[in-house]
Amino acid sequence: TGKTTGKTTGKTTGKTTNKLLDFCRRNQEITIPELANKLIISQDTVNYHLRNLRKRGLIERVGGRKEGYWQVNGEDD
Repeated sequence: TGKTTGKTTGKTTGKTTNKLLDFCRRNQEITIPELANKLIISQDTVNYHLRNLRKRGLIERVGGRKEGYWQVNGEDD
């Protein structure tokens, strides 16, 4: 395994999403470009995962774009 089709159901949390949540837990002030660099994915892909996590209530942005931080609301392991 280890290969993806680029499609997700939104019901499970994949490896990329788990890593993204972990980085946000460890450094709430991490930026989208930093996440993309650490995960070796595009910024658009990071935004896609963040958007889905927000819809599921697992993460939210507190404050503004420059001075804000990521708050991880729940465990989805």
